[in-house]
Amino acid sequence: MRRRRPGVGGTLHATAFIAVVLSWAHPIETYTTAAGSALTPQCPLVSPIAPGPGWSQSAPSPLSTAIRLDLKGQQAYQKRDYGEAKRAFVAALKADPTYLSPRLTLACIDVRQDKVAEAVADLASLFQDGFVPWHRVALGDIDLAALWAQAHATPLPKAIATAAAAWGRRVEPGVLLLSRLAPAVKLAAEDGPLILRPAQEVVSWNPQTGRFHQVTSEGGRVLAFLRSLHGNEVLYVTAQKVRRQRGRLHSFEDVGVHLLRLTDMNLISRRLTSSQQGVTKVVLRFDKGRSQIGVVFASGQKAAYAVQYELLKALVGEAGHF
Repeated sequence: MRRRRPGVGGTLHATAFIAVVLSWAHPIETYTTAAGSALTPQCPLVSPIAPGPGWSQSAPSPLSTAIRLDLKGQQAYQKRDYGEAKRAFVAALKADPTYLSPRLTLACIDVRQDKVAEAVADLASLFQDGFVPWHRVALGDIDLAALWAQAHATPLPKAIATAAAAWGRRVEPGVLLLSRLAPAVKLAAEDGPLILRPAQEVVSWNPQTGRFHQVTSEGGRVLAFLRSLHGNEVLYVTAQKVRRQRGRLHSFEDVGVHLLRLTDMNLISRRLTSSQQGVTKVVLRFDKGRSQIGVVFASGQKAAYAVQYELLKALVGEAGHF
């Protein structure tokens, strides 16, 4: 397998609409972790390891009994029939204890019923069992707003940090892939801005266990990613829309850039463009350990940025170097 030179990223062209996996290439016979230990894959696995926490959440089957019961519980929850919702969620967890979504809504029910202490315990347990990639889903849930407002006075922040580090240890040794988790949303045929959802996320495959675990949770809108040479950081790009012009895909809109540190799952996300500003080309790069992104806008203007954990910094005079 041909190796890429360190520090050289790949490109993503909107007109071709190709999502390219920009991960660092490993020798085919072994996979090396960031700590330097070798993982030797066996295919097929002689003794596949049983699914761990969060596995079903990473790779759910839409036909599973747990998902059907979860949907039933969500319908009852929206009608504020909390008794029926709880029964459906408990049945879903009995059908598949590793499927985590019902437990989030059970915590929401606790908050709605003013059982904040129970909700804190439920959420702490939920994150410990693998809900880490969906942290922002929980943070953005309006029914948990009252809990998050006082979370600093609870054990929850420490529990989430501990769970994030544990999830990082689970996904960092694996091989990162850009994976389609569901059928992509079909684009409309007419010109104009179109909702983009290729159902793609970054996942980690461990060749020793044969298991996949989800790394990103961006609503299926990850277009491409690049892993750092040391393996502990992931730089990736997302887009909300794609513009069709004269029958051809022309540019991405609502483009975001994200830097994820796998060791503690610390994520920074920054909006790269406005809803009306198109992007035709993106280059992701790690240069001497620094994450950078080069952009060509639909107007022809070029720009380059350094992606840091505090901010998105423009690199003056660097756009032509990508």
